[in-house]
Amino acid sequence: KQAYVELSLKGYYATLSEGKELNEQNCYAFPISRGGWTVRRYTPGVQEHPSWTQDGAGWTRCYLNRNPDLATACRAYGGIEDVDGSFEFMDAESAIKAGQLLGVHVSLDIRMMGRKCILKQHRDGRLIVRVKHEKEDRGDKMNGWAVKKTNWQRIFSTQLISPEEPDTVNHDELIRKLVVQGTTREDAGWMLSSDRVWAQEPATHIKMALNSLGHTDSESKVIMGTCVRRAWKVVNKPFQPEYPGDREWNRNAAQLRYIPTQDTDELTYPTWNRILQHCGEGLDDAIKIHPWAKANGILSGADYLKIWVASLFQFPYEPLPYLFFYGPEDSGKSSFHQALQLLLTRGYARGDQALTNQQGFNGELDGALIVVVEETDLRKNKVANRRIKDWVLTPDFQVIYKGKTPFMATNSMHWIQTDNDYLACPVFPGDTRITMCYVGELDPLEMIPRKKLIPLLQKEAPDFLAEILSLEIPESNSRLNVPIVETRAKEAIQKMNQNSLQIFIEEMCASTPGQMIKVSDFYTKFFNWIDPSEQDKWSKIKMNRQLPPEYPKGRRRKDGQHYIGNIWWKEQPPLTKDIQRLILNGKYLEPVND
Repeated sequence: KQAYVELSLKGYYATLSEGKELNEQNCYAFPISRGGWTVRRYTPGVQEHPSWTQDGAGWTRCYLNRNPDLATACRAYGGIEDVDGSFEFMDAESAIKAGQLLGVHVSLDIRMMGRKCILKQHRDGRLIVRVKHEKEDRGDKMNGWAVKKTNWQRIFSTQLISPEEPDTVNHDELIRKLVVQGTTREDAGWMLSSDRVWAQEPATHIKMALNSLGHTDSESKVIMGTCVRRAWKVVNKPFQPEYPGDREWNRNAAQLRYIPTQDTDELTYPTWNRILQHCGEGLDDAIKIHPWAKANGILSGADYLKIWVASLFQFPYEPLPYLFFYGPEDSGKSSFHQALQLLLTRGYARGDQALTNQQGFNGELDGALIVVVEETDLRKNKVANRRIKDWVLTPDFQVIYKGKTPFMATNSMHWIQTDNDYLACPVFPGDTRITMCYVGELDPLEMIPRKKLIPLLQKEAPDFLAEILSLEIPESNSRLNVPIVETRAKEAIQKMNQNSLQIFIEEMCASTPGQMIKVSDFYTKFFNWIDPSEQDKWSKIKMNRQLPPEYPKGRRRKDGQHYIGNIWWKEQPPLTKDIQRLILNGKYLEPVND
């Protein structure tokens, strides 16, 4: 009350509380829009001044620093609400005071002040005032008034204030409207909290939940409409708070399970080192000759995997190589991703179904930091190959939950595949995304039972996290934050995944700008080169269709014959010294100045 008076707050405020016990509080307030406040008494259902109301949950409530609506103004001066929404006053003087709160100034003869009076809101928002009509009343004293049955009636052209939205601070802990991050703010549904557990629910269930708390249908619509205007934005910000601010909800992002050790002088994590060394040993030979590794002092496969993990946690949005570990059964190849899973409370997902699902459902990848593919043969799955190429590098990807509207999300996925079969991963010529690593058999004397391994990793986890979070990551020379490593095994598999035409071109031909080979000569030599068992599979039409795009096929203007451009036989010197690259101009091969 004191604040209302001394700060000259707008609206109307009155209370039955005398305010004698200044050290005791009997109410609390929440801010609402336009500088207003919702004030509630602590005890549900407690009696207060008539201007107060009971909200849907039974709390005695009023508003501070907010212009009153018709109901509040009328109750403040004794108005009694009728079933039609009008308010009846025993005397016109009280009705006039209520009208003044609404910005309406009603002037009546003093002899009418004791008569009954009715205030009602017109459907267009104006105020209707009705005063009882008596026979002795003179019309010249009631300019602007009309006689309607037994009442004088007048409509005052002032726009009454519609009830503002209910205070929604409390409803944020009950219901939330979600949109996805990005400029489009696409719909992501509704969430309902029950026993402190959030669950996604349709709008009809949200309305039912509000009704169960005593809110009317109209109140529920207003509450839900306010939630739509003040929606929560679902974001994926790994290792950041659940509520970063600005109504962002970092609900499904990856989070650390352990607090990293603060004193980094004496970190020890021998079990983690053993896993890195064992799983990374297959990269050792390739690392020794890798230019990036040599330039940055990376000496082994274990060092490489450690850098990979450090980038994963330090820069979760940066893309990393798709790791493919293969080797015999029970070789410990899965221990790498299983150990990393221990460091997270969430953010670890299986990607087998997302890669192979023909309908494209991939909701399990939403918010994932580590995505694992185990014992799933992807070699002949073209859909999986395309998705790997896309999801390893793309900054955003489309999340598709079954039965829900797809939306775009920030990509924080980093992929690890394990399999006994070295052909299970789709490694094709020219690949720039996959690091392939052989994991050999474990020495029986070095094997650690899982029931002992897990506690050891958990005990060392704070030290290992401190190490990888402080590790300096060398600048990469590729699109990935850590470059791929080309092992001999990967090169061999790429060779195995080449078709006969690709192998023929690689072994028999050279890329030579400006040179050309007649199609008929090329096909004859290719046909005689391939294995007889394959000859019936390779027609001239199929060969033409599968020629790499860097070797265009077209007619030569000189003789009108078909040629393949920018290619020549390895065993023969070029016919000319023309180095202008050939392109297809209409039907003809023509030189172009690069």
